[in-house]
Amino acid sequence: MEESIQKVAEGITNGAITVAIANAVGVLLGSHQLVVAKAEDAGIAVVDEGHRPGATEAIADLEESLALENNKREAFIRKADATCWVIERLRAEASYHSSQSKRFSALAKREDNRADALESTLIHLLSRLDPSATSHHLTDHHLSSRTTEAIEIDDPDLLPPELVTTQTTTTANKTSIKARIRSLISTATSGLPKAEAAHLAFSLSSTAVPGARLIKRRHWSIT
Repeated sequence: MEESIQKVAEGITNGAITVAIANAVGVLLGSHQLVVAKAEDAGIAVVDEGHRPGATEAIADLEESLALENNKREAFIRKADATCWVIERLRAEASYHSSQSKRFSALAKREDNRADALESTLIHLLSRLDPSATSHHLTDHHLSSRTTEAIEIDDPDLLPPELVTTQTTTTANKTSIKARIRSLISTATSGLPKAEAAHLAFSLSSTAVPGARLIKRRHWSIT
């Protein structure tokens, strides 16, 4: 990399374009001081060492400087070629970062899937030890769970019209379905013994609304 930068610095002459290319190459390659030193050795006035222009500013300087020297064909071609070197580096960096982004995204998804699979296996094995447990205390970790409810649609055509949201396609209104089933269960089981109420609630969760069932799922979390 240092050899390539040196080639650019030695191939340019005194003038504003030299400073612009020095700044741009320094910004893009992280070697600003080296390029500035080469320019100073050639007797060129450079910007303050602490000033590091952004990529937009550097490219704007290049455009302006190239326009000023377009009447000197030989010098212009040489300096335009140096500018192409900077552009190629930009393209290469963009391509590299794009490929790295895709690679890391795929890697993150794969590792997340592996973690989910391992967690499911762990919970399954712990549940075999104590099927009724809703939490597990380990040496350094605590597994806790919470119960949620969700609607599964078995046959959308059997749902009552008022429980269906019509858009461009027919979609079951799961919120209304859940509310209706829970309301029917609450009314039917009011005042019943716990065991009898649980049995009736289980039955109603599948039959209260034709075409839909209310199911309970346990979600686990590790802290």
